[in-house]
Amino acid sequence: MGVIIRQGSKQAAVKIVGVLIGLLSILLVYPLDLESYGYASFILSAAMLLTPLLAMGLSQSAIKFFPEFKEQSSDGKGFVWILLVLHLAPLVFCGILFLLFGSYFYSVIDYMGLDVALFKDNSLVIGLVSLLLILFMTMTSYVSNFGRIVIPTIIHEFSYKLFLPVLVLGVFYGFIQKYNIPYLMIGFYSVSLLGLIIYMMSLGVIGDKIDLSFLTLERVKRIAKFSLFSALGTLGALLAFRVDVVMVTGLIGEVSAGVYLTVLAMAAVIDIPSQAIGKIAGPVISKSFNENNKEQVESIYTKGSINSLIVGILLFLGIWFNLESIISLSSNPEKFVGVTQIFLFLGIAKLIDGLTGINTHILLYSKYYKYNLVFLLLLGGLNIFLNLLLIEKYDVLGAAMATLISLSLYNFIKYLFIKIVLGMSPFNIDTVKVLGIGAVVFGLLFVLPMPSSIFLRIVLRSTIISVLFIGAIYLSKASVDFNGLVDKYTKMAIK
Repeated sequence: MGVIIRQGSKQAAVKIVGVLIGLLSILLVYPLDLESYGYASFILSAAMLLTPLLAMGLSQSAIKFFPEFKEQSSDGKGFVWILLVLHLAPLVFCGILFLLFGSYFYSVIDYMGLDVALFKDNSLVIGLVSLLLILFMTMTSYVSNFGRIVIPTIIHEFSYKLFLPVLVLGVFYGFIQKYNIPYLMIGFYSVSLLGLIIYMMSLGVIGDKIDLSFLTLERVKRIAKFSLFSALGTLGALLAFRVDVVMVTGLIGEVSAGVYLTVLAMAAVIDIPSQAIGKIAGPVISKSFNENNKEQVESIYTKGSINSLIVGILLFLGIWFNLESIISLSSNPEKFVGVTQIFLFLGIAKLIDGLTGINTHILLYSKYYKYNLVFLLLLGGLNIFLNLLLIEKYDVLGAAMATLISLSLYNFIKYLFIKIVLGMSPFNIDTVKVLGIGAVVFGLLFVLPMPSSIFLRIVLRSTIISVLFIGAIYLSKASVDFNGLVDKYTKMAIK
């Protein structure tokens, strides 16, 4: 768990810095032009929905089959060429598929009541952004096999936190025209991919020769089978948890999408620990299953859950109790009417996701990976139905409600399956301790009087939450890893 904690905490730190930049953007930049913000986010979300079909699950195969390739090649550095060759088949297949049946796709979009012109006008851009995304994701998964996830995060996610507000400011002040947004996004992701390739070359993880002997007929069949199920599973996940942005844009417009994405970005902070741990834990879990080391998988499952929950609750409390004060500092506060309710639903959804830990990775890299597809497709369909039903009735709040219901059901079903079939559970007495401490701190913050000054209120609440929650968690010894990090940074502060 050491390398997972080290790399996970580093990535979490990078993401938290990105969140601080995102928070400033949310308060001061995006409210200036929610339409441009919503438009750019629509392109990205639509491109993300295409990635499972274009990538066909190869980013997961980059982790699943790496241990097997490394046994044959000793260093595994040539695996990157195999991944690139394998990418050709789904790209060609999807291109032919779209040429033959593209009109039927637009008919479905129209039947759902979405803005068909919005999709048609941006189809080429969405396809190109999706292509760049899948190459970046596959290369990132490949690099994670060597225990490196921080720099790819900086190149891709952190830099996007800087790019997007600059883009919105450019449109607002007239330096950039709105119709140029798609082309600038293509440019950004092209530069990001180039930066990742340069980083990989500096690490020396790109093999100097192409050897496809690993791709025997038997292996190609296994890779194709796993990749297909992974792709469908990823598509189900995107339908369950990313389609809301596309549907909000298509049903009620780009401005509403901008508002929803602003709150979603705040709630996504809560998911940072779980995402960071999951990225570095994936290769370790794959290797452990390959070696039939169930004890290590269960240890990662338990520790990942408790550490994600601790940091997630801390972030949820900090955002929830300071949200109204933060909004009042925005450049356009009236744009955020009702966002506290939206955040409540999305925040709880992210907490539940963190509570159930890395169950997706356990399913994905076990021999039961097919079941993940079944769960995801069922819930993907449910989320589309819920969004259509609830957005019409409750507007943007309906999308948040749909996300909470879908994410909760998905994680509950995965937990039950892993518990029954694999005999693993991430929950123990420490889980109860953390939830209890979180509930007590939540209750205290409701009754404690606060000053009228906005800045003093934010500082006081943040201090109380940090001292009470972190102190109580430390004394409860709910997480050895968390206590170790507290001790480490306390000693550094004293020095």
